[in-house]
Amino acid sequence: MALTDVWQACEDLAAVIRKSRDADALQRVFDRESRHEPPRPHEHAVTELLAGTGMLRTRPLLFGLHAPQLPPLPMPGPNFEDLLAIDGFADFMHTAARASGALLSLIEHIRSRLAGYPDLPVVDLRPESPRVDMDGLLDPSSMPWPLAARNQQLQDHGVAAAGLSGIDEDQWAVKTAALLDRLRPTSQWEAFTTAATELPAEARDQLEEACRQFDEQADPAIIHAKVGSLLLRQVQYRQAALAAARDPLTGPARTYLNAFYAIDRLIDQVATVISERAVYAHPVSVPGTADVSWQRTDTELVARAQFAEGASPFITPGRILLYAGEPPVRGAWIGHGTSMNFHTEMGVTINLDAKVLPDSEHLLDLAAPEDQDEPAADD
Repeated sequence: MALTDVWQACEDLAAVIRKSRDADALQRVFDRESRHEPPRPHEHAVTELLAGTGMLRTRPLLFGLHAPQLPPLPMPGPNFEDLLAIDGFADFMHTAARASGALLSLIEHIRSRLAGYPDLPVVDLRPESPRVDMDGLLDPSSMPWPLAARNQQLQDHGVAAAGLSGIDEDQWAVKTAALLDRLRPTSQWEAFTTAATELPAEARDQLEEACRQFDEQADPAIIHAKVGSLLLRQVQYRQAALAAARDPLTGPARTYLNAFYAIDRLIDQVATVISERAVYAHPVSVPGTADVSWQRTDTELVARAQFAEGASPFITPGRILLYAGEPPVRGAWIGHGTSMNFHTEMGVTINLDAKVLPDSEHLLDLAAPEDQDEPAADD
């Protein structure tokens, strides 16, 4: 199945979320460019918190999950406990928590239909992995795999209620089922189903041995002894331990792991599109003056857009971008990094790196009216 239908199902689900009162509260904070009224005290406080902790911007519907878990940060401004004393902030956090619960329940419902769930022999899903520990706070490039969700045995349950204020729960259930129906025929889902159902016992043993190896290396006491208490160093250590555990895998075990990463990446993209469309009026349009290049890796198509100083849109990693240029990068992208370079002749340039969503040209219709007719520069 073309992924066009998957992205449309994401838009349909996001439209259900947008009609809830909780979504409006998040939009007032995350999508300030589309709002004209002055921010309320708690909204101003949340905006300042977002400015100082970029990781909270990458997945807006998960703000309510991750903001309370932020470690003390060496930056000016009030800490989280002080923010709770601001009028309206605690109520906003309850709203944000409901939004996080809705997205997490949706993601886990989809994952619970994967072959072998919840006992997936994947090293990245171990308790000390950055995808799992602290509910994935320290891995903002991906959607989290909370251990508590897998412990609920969701494969035996239907669609969970969204729990958002003012949402149409019947439509939520219908649109969730429709999204799952569109994911199951994809090549990523089918490849993982085949790899999981045909996994030989010796290959599963290899995968479980990789998990055991990571568990030993990622023991909190060992991590603290080797790299100290700084969270960034601990995350880097865990990522290295993950790579060391994965690298020796070969044959059917490697095939299984690669198939898992492919479907996991697709589900991540689904959740990212829904999160974006729930809180932003429009994705970010890549200006036609951008210098766009691309390369194809083993797993995806990666685009780079270079902007002259002053010509770059405001870009936050995790945002959906729209590029109206030529294939194969025409359509929607997910931004995952920016950098700035200084050239003697060109001055300052800003680079955006993004992953291209396949079969997403129809999402160009989501551009703001003033951006829809802007011609794109030739590659």
